[in-house]
Amino acid sequence: MERSGGQELLVSAEAAGETLVITGKTAEVLYAYINSQPVATEDRADMTLRRGIDH
Repeated sequence: MERSGGQELLVSAEAAGETLVITGKTAEVLYAYINSQPVATEDRADMTLRRGIDH
């Protein structure tokens, strides 16, 4: 994992040859967790993907 100064995260799975760039609110929240900083419930909710069930 690598962190940029702009709070973007690059996660690499070298054995699989895959990378993932995490940006935006998700990166901000994960960055705070990594740095042992408090994270507000609202911030965690903002990065959650919500899916509805069609009836």
